[in-house]
Formats: sequence, structure tokens, C-alpha cells
Amino acid sequence: MRASWDDVASAIYDRPVVVVGHSLRDENARRVLTRRGGGPALYVSLFDDPMDQIVRERFGLATCIASADDFLQSFEAATRAVGERATNRPA
Repeated sequence: MRASWDDVASAIYDRPVVVVGHSLRDENARRVLTRRGGGPALYVSLFDDPMDQIVRERFGLATCIASADDFLQSFEAATRAVGERATNRPA
């Protein structure tokens, strides 16, 4: 595995991960996910491909069927709302 993929694996070690629009059949992606520790993980894809189910289960990836644009827009809106609630809490 090249050094850059080692860096990616180290950076996401036990953090939540979202895989958006990347093939789970890619060797580098599988290596990074193999080296990854635990924690929540989500796979975003346009289709629920049964061939990917084994890989998703192996790496503990929950599935979200959506386009990358739709997912990222809803994610941005959700994180913005969480941030606003946190800043509007009484002290």
C-alpha cells in the first residue's frame, strides 16, 4: 500500500467514515477499510448492489441509497441544524 493510502488509513482509524461514490471493489479502498479501527461507517451509493453487500457487511458499512449531491446537501443541512441547536442552548 502506498504511503498516501497509509496516511488515509491512519487519519480515519477510529473516526466515523462516510464512503461516497467510491467502489468497494477497489483494492485501495478495501485496504484502508481493513486497517481502519471501529466506529460508525456509512456507504452512499445510487444503487443497492447485492454484490457489494458482502463487502459492506465485512466492514460494518450501513447503506444509504442516494446521489452524492443529495446526500451531501442533506448532511450539510443536518450538521448546520445541530450546530445551531448547540449554539442556541441556554448556558
